[in-house]
Amino acid sequence: MKKALLILNALTIALAMVTLHACNKDVVIAPKDDVRALNVSTKDTTGGYSSTTVALTGDQIRITPSLGNDTTTFITLTAETVNSYDCLNNILVNTSSFDATSLSIHYTGVDIPSSSYCTAGQKKATATNVLYAPVNGTYGFTVKLNGTTYTGSIVKNGSNYTFNWPYISGVIVAPLSL
Repeated sequence: MKKALLILNALTIALAMVTLHACNKDVVIAPKDDVRALNVSTKDTTGGYSSTTVALTGDQIRITPSLGNDTTTFITLTAETVNSYDCLNNILVNTSSFDATSLSIHYTGVDIPSSSYCTAGQKKATATNVLYAPVNGTYGFTVKLNGTTYTGSIVKNGSNYTFNWPYISGVIVAPLSL
Protein backbone atom coordinates (compact mmCIF):
# COMPACT_ATOMS: atom_id res chain seq x y z
CA MET A 1 0.00 0.00 0.00
CA LYS A 2 2.89 2.36 0.76
CA LYS A 3 4.32 1.72 -2.71
CA ALA A 4 0.92 2.44 -4.28
CA LEU A 5 0.72 5.72 -2.32
CA LEU A 6 4.18 6.76 -3.50
CA ILE A 7 3.21 5.98 -7.11
CA LEU A 8 -0.07 7.91 -6.71
CA ASN A 9 1.81 10.90 -5.25
CA ALA A 10 4.32 10.85 -8.12
CA LEU A 11 1.52 10.69 -10.70
CA THR A 12 -0.35 13.55 -8.99
CA ILE A 13 2.75 15.74 -8.99
CA ALA A 14 3.57 14.85 -12.62
CA LEU A 15 0.01 15.68 -13.71
CA ALA A 16 0.15 19.02 -11.90
CA MET A 17 3.48 19.83 -13.54
CA VAL A 18 2.24 18.96 -17.04
CA THR A 19 -1.00 20.86 -16.56
CA LEU A 20 0.69 23.94 -15.19
CA HIS A 21 3.56 23.81 -17.67
CA ALA A 22 1.00 24.25 -20.43
CA CYS A 23 -0.13 27.45 -18.67
CA ASN A 24 3.45 28.62 -17.94
CA LYS A 25 3.07 28.00 -14.23
CA ASP A 26 5.41 26.53 -11.60
CA VAL A 27 4.56 23.77 -9.15
CA VAL A 28 5.56 24.36 -5.55
CA ILE A 29 5.69 21.39 -3.21
CA ALA A 30 5.94 22.19 0.49
CA PRO A 31 6.43 19.19 2.80
CA LYS A 32 6.63 19.80 6.55
CA ASP A 33 6.95 17.37 9.45
CA ASP A 34 4.42 14.49 9.50
CA VAL A 35 1.75 16.50 7.71
CA ARG A 36 2.68 17.28 4.12
CA ALA A 37 1.04 19.38 1.41
CA LEU A 38 0.94 19.82 -2.33
CA ASN A 39 0.39 23.46 -3.23
CA VAL A 40 0.10 24.99 -6.65
CA SER A 41 1.01 28.61 -7.21
CA THR A 42 0.94 30.76 -10.34
CA LYS A 43 4.10 32.44 -11.54
CA ASP A 44 5.21 34.01 -14.82
CA THR A 45 8.13 31.93 -16.11
CA THR A 46 8.30 33.16 -19.70
CA GLY A 47 7.75 36.91 -19.51
CA GLY A 48 4.67 36.54 -21.75
CA TYR A 49 1.93 35.29 -19.47
CA SER A 50 -0.07 37.94 -17.67
CA SER A 51 -3.11 37.84 -15.44
CA THR A 52 -5.15 39.83 -12.97
CA THR A 53 -6.08 38.70 -9.49
CA VAL A 54 -9.66 39.56 -8.59
CA ALA A 55 -10.69 39.89 -4.93
CA LEU A 56 -13.19 37.41 -3.47
CA THR A 57 -15.28 40.21 -1.94
CA GLY A 58 -18.83 38.98 -1.29
CA ASP A 59 -18.02 35.42 -2.33
CA GLN A 60 -18.09 32.21 -0.31
CA ILE A 61 -15.99 29.05 -0.53
CA ARG A 62 -17.28 25.48 -0.46
CA ILE A 63 -14.68 22.89 0.53
CA THR A 64 -15.35 19.27 -0.37
CA PRO A 65 -13.08 16.77 1.39
CA SER A 66 -12.55 13.34 -0.16
CA LEU A 67 -10.36 10.33 0.54
CA GLY A 68 -7.47 9.21 -1.63
CA ASN A 69 -8.20 6.44 -4.13
CA ASP A 70 -6.77 3.44 -2.27
CA THR A 71 -5.76 4.79 1.11
CA THR A 72 -6.96 6.83 4.05
CA THR A 73 -3.59 8.42 4.81
CA PHE A 74 -4.49 11.56 2.90
CA ILE A 75 -7.53 13.64 2.11
CA THR A 76 -8.07 15.97 -0.80
CA LEU A 77 -9.69 19.33 -0.04
CA THR A 78 -11.29 20.72 -3.19
CA ALA A 79 -12.39 24.35 -2.79
CA GLU A 80 -14.84 26.08 -5.11
CA THR A 81 -16.21 29.61 -5.13
CA VAL A 82 -19.97 30.17 -5.07
CA ASN A 83 -19.67 32.96 -7.66
CA SER A 84 -18.47 32.47 -11.24
CA TYR A 85 -15.53 34.38 -12.73
CA ASP A 86 -14.27 35.17 -16.24
CA CYS A 87 -12.16 32.61 -18.10
CA LEU A 88 -12.71 28.87 -17.99
CA ASN A 89 -9.05 28.53 -16.94
CA ASN A 90 -9.22 30.82 -13.89
CA ILE A 91 -7.58 29.66 -10.66
CA LEU A 92 -8.60 30.13 -7.02
CA VAL A 93 -5.47 31.61 -5.42
CA ASN A 94 -4.55 30.37 -1.95
CA THR A 95 -1.65 30.11 0.38
CA SER A 96 -1.42 27.34 2.90
CA SER A 97 0.69 26.20 5.79
CA PHE A 98 0.86 22.79 7.32
CA ASP A 99 2.68 21.35 10.28
CA ALA A 100 2.33 18.26 12.46
CA THR A 101 -0.70 19.68 14.29
CA SER A 102 -2.60 22.06 12.01
CA LEU A 103 -3.63 23.12 8.54
CA SER A 104 -4.25 26.73 7.52
CA ILE A 105 -5.53 27.92 4.13
CA HIS A 106 -5.92 31.56 3.08
CA TYR A 107 -7.99 32.21 -0.06
CA THR A 108 -6.83 35.53 -1.52
CA GLY A 109 -8.48 35.90 -4.93
CA VAL A 110 -9.07 34.50 -8.40
CA ASP A 111 -6.28 34.59 -10.98
CA ILE A 112 -7.81 35.54 -14.34
CA PRO A 113 -5.51 35.23 -17.37
CA SER A 114 -5.25 38.08 -19.86
CA SER A 115 -7.33 37.80 -23.04
CA SER A 116 -4.40 36.17 -24.88
CA TYR A 117 -4.41 33.25 -22.43
CA CYS A 118 -8.08 33.21 -21.39
CA THR A 119 -10.39 30.42 -22.49
CA ALA A 120 -13.60 32.40 -22.99
CA GLY A 121 -16.50 31.75 -20.64
CA GLN A 122 -17.31 31.91 -16.96
CA LYS A 123 -16.94 29.29 -14.24
CA LYS A 124 -16.49 28.93 -10.52
CA ALA A 125 -12.85 29.12 -9.43
CA THR A 126 -11.33 26.02 -7.83
CA ALA A 127 -8.23 25.00 -5.92
CA THR A 128 -7.07 21.71 -4.41
CA ASN A 129 -4.96 21.02 -1.35
CA VAL A 130 -3.86 17.57 -0.17
CA LEU A 131 -3.48 16.85 3.54
CA TYR A 132 -1.40 13.84 4.56
CA ALA A 133 -2.25 12.71 8.08
CA PRO A 134 -0.64 9.33 8.72
CA VAL A 135 -1.36 9.18 12.45
CA ASN A 136 -4.57 9.30 14.44
CA GLY A 137 -5.22 12.58 16.16
CA THR A 138 -6.84 15.99 16.05
CA TYR A 139 -5.53 18.61 13.63
CA GLY A 140 -6.42 22.30 13.82
CA PHE A 141 -8.08 23.61 10.64
CA THR A 142 -8.19 27.35 9.88
CA VAL A 143 -9.46 29.04 6.73
CA LYS A 144 -9.16 32.77 6.00
CA LEU A 145 -11.46 34.49 3.51
CA ASN A 146 -12.16 38.21 3.06
CA GLY A 147 -10.61 39.21 6.39
CA THR A 148 -12.53 36.60 8.40
CA THR A 149 -10.85 33.61 10.06
CA TYR A 150 -12.87 30.39 10.30
CA THR A 151 -11.60 27.85 12.84
CA GLY A 152 -12.38 24.18 13.35
CA SER A 153 -10.58 20.86 13.46
CA ILE A 154 -10.08 17.59 11.62
CA VAL A 155 -10.07 14.34 13.62
CA LYS A 156 -8.47 11.20 12.16
CA ASN A 157 -9.48 7.97 13.85
CA GLY A 158 -8.37 4.86 11.99
CA SER A 159 -9.72 5.16 8.47
CA ASN A 160 -12.28 7.81 9.42
CA TYR A 161 -12.01 11.59 9.24
CA THR A 162 -14.42 13.97 10.99
CA PHE A 163 -14.51 17.74 10.44
CA ASN A 164 -15.63 19.83 13.40
CA TRP A 165 -16.82 22.82 11.38
CA PRO A 166 -19.66 24.96 12.77
CA TYR A 167 -20.06 27.36 9.82
CA ILE A 168 -23.01 27.38 7.40
CA SER A 169 -21.89 30.45 5.44
CA GLY A 170 -18.62 32.08 4.41
CA VAL A 171 -16.59 28.87 4.27
CA ILE A 172 -18.66 25.70 4.11
CA VAL A 173 -17.22 22.21 4.51
CA ALA A 174 -19.26 19.20 3.35
CA PRO A 175 -19.34 16.32 3.93
CA LEU A 176 -18.21 16.55 7.54
CA SER A 177 -17.42 12.82 7.84
CA LEU A 178 -15.36 10.55 5.59
